[in-house]
Amino acid sequence: TLALLLATPAADRRALLECTTGGGDRFVAAGCGATGSSGRLVGYAFSDEQPGTVALVRCATSDGDQYVAAGCAADDREVGTLGFAYPAED
Repeated sequence: TLALLLATPAADRRALLECTTGGGDRFVAAGCGATGSSGRLVGYAFSDEQPGTVALVRCATSDGDQYVAAGCAADDREVGTLGFAYPAED
């Protein structure tokens, strides 16, 4: 578990969705766009950084795969920030 998402919408939060591509790949995004179809709502993240939160960023590998993390691996590039959430406790 990377972070804890919020369960209720508010003006300072954005919805995060689990999207599915035509090929069956799933990803988390603030909107599915043309590459995927709206799947299920997974929760809400703060739009702006709050005390005690971590950034949820979309990262891309050199071969085009993408993932969400609190920070990208050294060889990967950051595509964008999805929002901010409280880190999960170990």
